[in-house]
Amino acid sequence: MPSIEVTLDCSDPEGAARFWAAAAGYELRYRRPPYLVLGPPAGTVGPVLVLQEVGAPAPASRVHLDLRVEDPAGTVERLRRLGATVRGEVSEAGTSWTVMADPWGAVLCVCPAR
Repeated sequence: MPSIEVTLDCSDPEGAARFWAAAAGYELRYRRPPYLVLGPPAGTVGPVLVLQEVGAPAPASRVHLDLRVEDPAGTVERLRRLGATVRGEVSEAGTSWTVMADPWGAVLCVCPAR
């Protein structure tokens, strides 16, 4: 079975690592320039997040992360305190979620847990 890695291009991988570690509850696995790798806490399962340093500004991407959480409103506020911005709200098929951007412009969505 293959493992999943999600790679985000960014101009500040150290800053992005601090943001995403706090946002997702992930831990630093290792640094190997131009990469910084985060993963879920020991004993848990989840994809690895690779932060790849690219020139500033980082190119736009069609890939983004969804954070499925029990408290979407509280999570949105916590991410705002970490430097994220709200881009909008989406309602579709009986549910809604918040579209945000991390401090470097990478898009993420805060969605209710299933």
